[in-house]
Amino acid sequence: MSHRMIAPGLEFASQETLELTKKKVWSMIEFSRQHLRDGHFIVLWKDSTFTYSYFLWFEDQSGTSLKPRVQPITLELFPGILNGDYYEKLLEQCFPRMPKGKVRCFELFCVHLGLATASCVLEHSRRLSATVWEVTGRPSNLLDLF
Repeated sequence: MSHRMIAPGLEFASQETLELTKKKVWSMIEFSRQHLRDGHFIVLWKDSTFTYSYFLWFEDQSGTSLKPRVQPITLELFPGILNGDYYEKLLEQCFPRMPKGKVRCFELFCVHLGLATASCVLEHSRRLSATVWEVTGRPSNLLDLF
């Protein structure tokens, strides 16, 4: 085994390519936020250039993945980094009567170049989340997407 990877390249030296990629990434974030507001915690979609995925999951303090006890209804707030209240309210809806700080909420955005299969995206996402925990010293449980 050579531990080498062959992958298509994307030339970012071109300003046009860079601007297009920025637009696509911001579009991905907006698209995933719309679905999150509708209660979808996992979203996977493709276009002609990329395969996008978004995952939101919950863990307890030991790093064990938790399933929401209650399916959330649409919140009036918009999700996003500047609106931390959204995630607090989401936790309150999904885990009623659970003390604050007992459940953590995580998000993962992935962009794959080319038309990656759903199974490939899921496997890469699991590995990526495990690697992040390994590097940060957090619990090493794999992302439980189902």
